[in-house]
Amino acid sequence: MKSVLAAIVGGLVVFVWSAIAHMALPIGTMGISTLPDEQPVLDVLREKVPANGLYFIPGMDPKSKDPQYHENWQKKYESGPAGLLIVHPRGMKSMTARLMAIELATDVAAAWVVTLVFAGMAVGAGRRMVIAALLGLFAWLSISVSYWNWYGYPLAYVTGEALDQIIGWALGGLAMANLVKPSA
Repeated sequence: MKSVLAAIVGGLVVFVWSAIAHMALPIGTMGISTLPDEQPVLDVLREKVPANGLYFIPGMDPKSKDPQYHENWQKKYESGPAGLLIVHPRGMKSMTARLMAIELATDVAAAWVVTLVFAGMAVGAGRRMVIAALLGLFAWLSISVSYWNWYGYPLAYVTGEALDQIIGWALGGLAMANLVKPSA
């Protein structure tokens, strides 16, 4: 029962930390820019993008076997613009109770994973906090750094993600460390 409580407490701590990092500190907006004169771009996206989705530009047919097609695509990619767009052409609501609930639920679920790791370790609270921070580092390295490498996410954005994940999970780990008893 204490592991369930630890997961809830840890998830809440990570959720609150992330809210602070994104709303009160500049961590949540590091590397994010606004398009200058964005209205013409918004108009084109609204008109031309058929559905919500993640769009890679320039578009590519990965199933094409034609070497010339891939060579032409590479030239288009190198000459730009190139990138990823998450587009909701008809818009979407932001900061809804549903989105907040999903975020909290995923933080609690992730904290549950941390409690499972803690349960198999005979180490003290300080080391548990470090282990939770290392799990945050692991998540950042395996996801955010890959996005920086492959898709060109801005370094400032990826750095902000590192701060958010490592600090958040260190704090969450500290909150959970004394609630989950070490294995014998």
